[in-house]
Amino acid sequence: MRRLERGTSWSQIVEAVEASKGESWEQFHLRHGDWGRDAVLWLGRQVGRLSLRELGKSAGMDYPAVSQAVVRFDKRIERDTTLRRQLTKIRNEMLNV
Repeated sequence: MRRLERGTSWSQIVEAVEASKGESWEQFHLRHGDWGRDAVLWLGRQVGRLSLRELGKSAGMDYPAVSQAVVRFDKRIERDTTLRRQLTKIRNEMLNV
């Protein structure tokens, strides 16, 4: 329960998405249209309970860009069931459910 209260660290989130995608952060975080970067940011808010400022600093992005990416990704996973299942799997693995 304490682990959930603290949240998951940035590095744990990045590692989980890297494992799911089979690519490193360096390979996908700047690729146009790739869901990996936005998934890391979204999971950072949901599971890591990181602030937008913390996420921006870790990802090398401005605060407004992080906010917009998280909002857009949230809408995207509402529409894309395959991506939603992938995120649920990653999230459950991080939380050891």
